[in-house]
Amino acid sequence: MENFLNPPDTLRSILRAHVWPLHQQLDQSPTLQALTQPDLDAPTYARALSNFHLAYQHIEPGLAKLEQSLQQPVLPAYQPRLPHIRKEYVMFNNSDSDLAEPRAALPPMPTFLCPMSAYLGGRYVLEGASQGTPYVIRALRNHHPAWPLHPEGYWHTLLAQVPAWRQLCLLLDTPQNSRPVTLSELKHGATWVFESFIASLTPSTRH
Repeated sequence: MENFLNPPDTLRSILRAHVWPLHQQLDQSPTLQALTQPDLDAPTYARALSNFHLAYQHIEPGLAKLEQSLQQPVLPAYQPRLPHIRKEYVMFNNSDSDLAEPRAALPPMPTFLCPMSAYLGGRYVLEGASQGTPYVIRALRNHHPAWPLHPEGYWHTLLAQVPAWRQLCLLLDTPQNSRPVTLSELKHGATWVFESFIASLTPSTRH
């Protein structure tokens, strides 16, 4: 049976193992690699923020539809990142005119059979981004102390999502009796979000 988990396996550990290749592919994308390098230049950083904007512009409307379809909330409401990326970008670039536009090449949101499970899979990727944020902030401050970080911008907003990440981990580590989670749809939701980020941040996928 799909939802039977042999201890010590949990939904989170199984999901983590399933998406690990995608996680590595995303971490190795030129955009993410550049953010922590001392030779990061201003145009590359601005382009990275623009690519993040592209990813969230693609993902967040679909996630909102999934969240609205839930009969009762399973987590605190998702806090959109899109307006905070715009704040970060405008503060750094003094304009939002160069933000990337949506691309047809980005993977469309699938039709999910279990919206709640797909939603949790998507949140796993989006909230998990908070875990690497301290390293990016530290690198930006150490290598580029003159570059401003907006107090309500993208990076500080991600840092504020650590409690949501912990709550999600607790949920996925706890046996689901009253609200059973479909493992395949949990994986499906996480995969779509990962692939959307990879397509947005990796130049070779845009051709």
